[in-house]
Amino acid sequence: KCKHNFKYKYTMNQITKTKKILLFFVLILLIGASLFYFSDKLSYICLKPISCLTCEDLAKLSKQTTPTGELAFKLDKQLKTPYIFNRTKNILSTLKGKTPFTKPYIRVAHWNIERGKNIDAVKTIFSDQSSYYYNYKKNVDAESHNDLRKELSDLALSDVISLNEVDIGLPRTKYKNVVSEIADALNYNYAFATEFVELGPIAYMVMIDTGCYLGLHGNAILSKYPIKDARVIRLPKCYDWFNGGNSRKSPLEYVRRYGADKVFHQKILDELRSGGRCALVANIQLPNNEIVTVVSTHLEDRCYPQERFKQVQYLFNNLKNIRTPLVIAGDLNTSTTDSAPTSFKKEIVKRLKDPHF
Repeated sequence: KCKHNFKYKYTMNQITKTKKILLFFVLILLIGASLFYFSDKLSYICLKPISCLTCEDLAKLSKQTTPTGELAFKLDKQLKTPYIFNRTKNILSTLKGKTPFTKPYIRVAHWNIERGKNIDAVKTIFSDQSSYYYNYKKNVDAESHNDLRKELSDLALSDVISLNEVDIGLPRTKYKNVVSEIADALNYNYAFATEFVELGPIAYMVMIDTGCYLGLHGNAILSKYPIKDARVIRLPKCYDWFNGGNSRKSPLEYVRRYGADKVFHQKILDELRSGGRCALVANIQLPNNEIVTVVSTHLEDRCYPQERFKQVQYLFNNLKNIRTPLVIAGDLNTSTTDSAPTSFKKEIVKRLKDPHF
């Protein structure tokens, strides 16, 4: 009897193991079939790391005006490759037009978020407008309260949001991935393009967390709908941020900086960076399968308006063959002034060129 019971239990265990093995293989087959079926639709989900550069690479970059070899290759890849993150459920919900798209428009907003230093307030605007309204309305005139409420509502209803001055992995914003946090608050997809690799904290030997430091600063596009693909357009350089941030300043530049700090309470800081201004171009797939192209750009501020005009011309030339609906957003730094570092010679030349002088 005991032998019979033992044999029975052994046989049942053997059957259970067989079922588990069969179930495992069936599951593998189902996953494989699903990936094959959705391969063209899920191919643009990005799983690669957001940075190509290690902290050791950044330390080398901070000492090299013109990097060479593998370091130059990695920097070039970082500056030219967009990072795309699509939430799977946001993609699957739009496949084959299963989600009706009845709106006659999409709402696009733009915001220069100044590195994301007030990221908690930004997230509150998108996640809890009422709370932000009641906390912030004391800062505006009573007659503007309705306008504030409407602006908050309009911003929160945006289908696509273009962002400038987005930090990722920098001590000044507590090493946060600013775009990821805002996208999470909205449950949106996003694309990010590196405008600059920030080297100042490393070069000036600021205390940093080497495990968290990425040093990325750039443009981003957040979208309720899937981002099918994206590319980066590097704009003509109007200012050398690496040598400009690393060079010796003229006495007049120090006077200007002192005056800006004491008179206007505005600090003019050195920003040692590799990279330059760029435009992030993203193709967004609407639920009716129509593609809309959105561009997020940020033009140079440390130059004359004529130089910014060259950047605009270059951008338009690179966009002129697009046949989908096109939206261009960004901080264009439209100004008649020049905020690049100054000198006695430059000030004299500037005034000789000024018709109002």
